[in-house]
Parts: sequence; structure tokens; C-alpha cells
Amino acid sequence: MSATTTLLIEIGVEELPTKAVTTLADAGRDLWAQALANAGLTHGDIEALATPRRLAWRIRDLATRQSDQKIERKGPALAAAKDKDGNWSKAALGFAASCGVDVAALAVEDTPKGKWLMYYGEQPGQPLEALLPELFRHVCDNLPIAKRMRWGDHEQSFVRPVLSLVALADDRVLPLAYFGVQAGRETLGHRVHHPQAVAIASATSYEADLRGAHIISSHAARMESIRAQVEAKAAALGGVAVIPPALLAEVASLTEWPVAIAGSFDERYLAVPQEVLITTMQDNQKTFAVVGADGKIRPHFIAVANLESADEAAVRKGNEKVIRPRFADAEFFWQQDLKHKLADYLPRLEHVVYQEKLGSVAAKTRRLEALGRALAPVCGADADNVATAAHISKSDLLTEMVMEFPELQGLMGRYYAAAEGYAADIAAALDEQYQPRGAGGALPQTRTGLALAIAEKLDTLVGGFAIGAKPTGSKDPYALRRMAISLIRLITENELALPLAAWLDKSAAQYDAALGAPIHVAAVREYILERLDSHYREQGIRSETCQAVLALGSDDLVDIERRIRALDAFAGSPSATSLLASAKRIRNILKKNGERDGAVQTALLQEPAEQALWQAWQDKQPAFEQALVAGDYRAALEQLATLGAPLDAFFTDVMVMSDDPALQQNRLALLTTLQRGFDQIADLSLLSE
Repeated sequence: MSATTTLLIEIGVEELPTKAVTTLADAGRDLWAQALANAGLTHGDIEALATPRRLAWRIRDLATRQSDQKIERKGPALAAAKDKDGNWSKAALGFAASCGVDVAALAVEDTPKGKWLMYYGEQPGQPLEALLPELFRHVCDNLPIAKRMRWGDHEQSFVRPVLSLVALADDRVLPLAYFGVQAGRETLGHRVHHPQAVAIASATSYEADLRGAHIISSHAARMESIRAQVEAKAAALGGVAVIPPALLAEVASLTEWPVAIAGSFDERYLAVPQEVLITTMQDNQKTFAVVGADGKIRPHFIAVANLESADEAAVRKGNEKVIRPRFADAEFFWQQDLKHKLADYLPRLEHVVYQEKLGSVAAKTRRLEALGRALAPVCGADADNVATAAHISKSDLLTEMVMEFPELQGLMGRYYAAAEGYAADIAAALDEQYQPRGAGGALPQTRTGLALAIAEKLDTLVGGFAIGAKPTGSKDPYALRRMAISLIRLITENELALPLAAWLDKSAAQYDAALGAPIHVAAVREYILERLDSHYREQGIRSETCQAVLALGSDDLVDIERRIRALDAFAGSPSATSLLASAKRIRNILKKNGERDGAVQTALLQEPAEQALWQAWQDKQPAFEQALVAGDYRAALEQLATLGAPLDAFFTDVMVMSDDPALQQNRLALLTTLQRGFDQIADLSLLSE
């Protein structure tokens, strides 16, 4: 065997849970890296390969044995190593025995504390073959398997019964036995196309050997195969396939040899909202919808089989037969729901618990109605329309369709409100209240929907904190972290003047006094502001830029946004370097010596450098103040940037802490004036130069 090898490990199993395919494969890759590092085995890339019936890892450039380890152990002091007669003591003999050598083989080392017995040796590195069983056990025992199972009389447990093991170093089988299975080079073939075992020639021929048995071993490769086939089938039908990434990944985890098959359904079902049909296809049938260039659904779908059928027409008919009753159910729910008005559900919402301490869903709609009315003028919406939308905002939760497909809440409300004759913006608001639905999701397009969406986030955040549900670590049962980020986007991207504390107070006032919601407003405000850091970092803006603006204590998110954008652009410019260095120096001097409230006395400006600095500030201050009033913070920063050279000269030529108390006081007053000017934009001292 060469100094390095390519190791292939594969575990063949009964059908894996869909989510486990990639989860366990990826986790295993990390566990192999950890185990090899602990064993002192160097390696190259680790690839994770997985299908519904196998988990495999290939490790390239893996060292075939550990490096020899030098051993150095300190024993007893020489004074304690011999008795009064000069014989070796029990301590010395015991130390030598623990090192596996005769006491005469020990060395004597001079140290600052005297002479000590030392053992110097070398432990030969173990070969990969000897280490593999323990490495494999470490990986298997630590995979994140929610529910382990045992089978037969085996002591080991796993996610599913293990049917085969492959352990190859290049083309050589390594000794490994686990789960009652002896490792070899044979693995499972395709259940239908290749039911007999498949021999893997070498670690590097794994994919090719399996492909010959109708198995695509790479999850990513199967995803691409599915995507290409589905897109081709949709194009042949004159449309475009709807391919959500999550569905694509799920179908790839359900198949080993994916084959796309197009099917059709009765056009009468097109009368049902297309989102319902698409949801039914994706959630229940794991099939892909087809839409036209106009975005409207076509009466077709594309299923993905796990084999190449000799009778594709029969497979197509089978899929069409299965999908038909699903669509019939959706059609029935749609037609039944249309028989009721959204207002008819309101009495029943009184008995639907939103949260035990926060009351019913009906109580939430009343809070949204009051808060929405208040928000309407700021959002440019009609107050009556916002109140009407809030009034019926949760009615669709009790419809047959949403009871069957909870993910369609809001969207179905929009359809039912439109069918009932509500104004378009009211109908849209029932859907838009939940926007953005995810990271980077679309924002409301109507002003009514915008007001209702903000009211929804404010109410949820205040209520969540009032019942003690502030997110901690990975626990966030009410999705308050997402609510905070959504609120930030709704306010900043629509440039709304909504200071947080004031509007959180208004939201808290809608709750029963017994809940004590107002006392939690400060915590909610702080939590939202804390989210700004990660919000802007995701956009490539440094944390220090955000912190420099937040240091001002404002909770006007639009103003904060403008300052951060201006500061981010300015901080990267050449003119910023000198100014930021001086801002930091000014802050440090005033922290140590205190700010001075007195006015600068021009008669006490004796040095040319301090006179020039004061004159530069006087010259730039009017334009600086004008830019601040206009909210043009980039222009204001550019005015400050011209102070860079005068500031450099000041700190070079002027002794701030003069022996003359009057001069010292005046120079500190000058620096205080400048710092307070800087602070009208941000704490510039927090920015790196």
C-alpha cells in the first residue's frame, strides 16, 4: 500500500427516511474529518454520497498509517528515586515499568528544581487497517439519528437495518465487521433493474460501478438529472416546470434512478386556485407543476419514478389516477368554502385559542384592527380598509381548504375575499399580512397590506415577549426572530417614520392590563435593534458600522438605515482614513480627561494648527448642519472628511494637555465641539481606519 490511499466506506441499508439521506451523509462527512484528526491521519477531500439505500463516504489522499509519536514523560525527582543505600526506590521502579522499560534506560535531566528521571521514547504509528474499526464506530455512534433501531441479536443500532458494508482502500478490501456484517466490495444494486449484488472494483470507480447497476450515487447528480428531465418534459408540453429547491432535494432522496414522466389532469380543476393545485402536487404527490409563459398553471404535471418502465403509459395512468382524487378533494373544499362569507367564521374564532395567555384568535384580530387603524396614515393606507382587512384577517383559518393545507392561510383568504366582492386591496391584505414569508421574501404591494403586516409583526412580538417567549439559542417557538427581521424590512424598505418604542407602546396598549405588556416594550425594542447587526452583516456591511450608528440610541429604523448606508460607503473611501483615526484619538482623550461644555475661546487659540482646525470647522459647519437636516449623511461625512488634514496637523503640533490650565481647558473644549459634531452622525471612534 502506498503512503496515501483513497478510502471508500459504504453502508447499505433498508430504505432510509427521506430527510435522513442528506442529513446523515453530510453529518458523517464531518464526523469522519473529526475522527481522522483525532487519530492523527492526514487526508484530502471527503465526499459524501447517498441514496435511499446507502450512505457512503470517500476520503482522498488518506495517510495509510499514523506518524510515529515522540514520547516524553517526567518521573520522580532523582532524590526520591533512590534510597539511602543507593538502590532504586519503588517510585523509580514503578515509573520505569509504566514506561515499559528497565529503570536503567531512564535519563536524568537537570532542571531548575534539581535532577529528575525522564523517559524519552517513540511510539510507532498504527496502520489504517488497525484504526479503521474504531474510526467507523465513532462515526456510526455519533450520527444524528433521531430514533435508532436494533435488529436480530446485534448490539449495534442504526437508523435502519444494515444489509451490506463496503470498505476499500483503493482496490483492496479492508478488514471491518460491524452490525453483524463483514465488509467486502459488494453492495446493493437497484431493487428492480439490478437486484443482484454489485461489485465495486475500487474506491475511485464507485460511481461508475453503481451507474452500471442503475444507481446514481451522488445526491447532487440526481438532483441535476431530475431538473434536466423535468425541464425537458415541461418544454415538450409548451410550458415551464415549477421546481422548488426543497421538492427537488426531496425527490432526489426518494430515488436512485430517477425517470421523469409527464401526466395530465382534467381541465375542470383549473377553476380551483392554482396555488392549491400546485401545493397538492408538491406536498401529496411529490410531483412538479407546469405553468405557461403567463405563469398560469397548465393541466399537466411531471412525476419522477425510480425506474425505467417498459410500459411508461401505464405508469403515467397510474399517477393520473392517484392525483385525480386529490384534485377532486381540493375542488370540493373550494366549492364548499365559497358558500360561506368570511364574516361567518368570526363567532367561531372566539373559541379558537391563539395562545393561552394571549387569548383567542378573535381577540388578536381586534388588536390588529385597532393598531391597523393607527398605522394606516403613516403607511398611506385607508384606515377603514385596513380595519376591515384586520377584522376578517384570520377567518380563512377555519375554511376547509386551510384546514387541509395550513400553508395556504392568507392566500386562501385573498381568494375568498375577492370572490365575495371585497375591494382588491382588502383581499390582497389578507395574504400580505404574513409577508415577507421568509428570508428575502416579497413585501406587501398594497398600502393596506403593508399596514396590516406591520400590525401583525408588532402584535406578535409584544405578545411573545409578554408571555416570556423571547428567543434563546435555537428555541424560537413563535418565530419572533423572523418577525423582528420582517418588521425591519417592512419599515426600512418602505421608508416609514415608525420609531420603535412609540409603536410598540401602541401595540402593548391593545393587550389586557393584567398581561403587563407595556413593561416588556423596552426588551422588544432592544431585541429588534440587536437584529440589525446580523441583518446588515448579511448584506456585507461590517458589524462596527452598525454599532457606530446604534451608539446614538435612536430607534428610527429608516434614519438608522440611511446612516449605516452612508457610513458604509464613506468608510471605504480614501478620505475616511485620517478622519476616523482622529475621531478615535479625540474619543480617547475625552474619555480620559472629560468633555468640556464651555465655548471655545478664539483668543486662547495660540498655535497656528489649532487656529486652522477651528477655522476649518467654522467654515464647514453650515454645510454640515444643512446636510444633516436634509438627511444626506454621505454629504455630511464628506464635509467632515475635509477636517482630516487640519486634525493631523493639530495632533502633530499642539499639546492638548498644556501646562497652562486655560489653554488645556480651551483645547479640550475644541475637541468636545468636534466630537459632538461627529456624534450627530455616528460614533466614528468605533470604526476601524
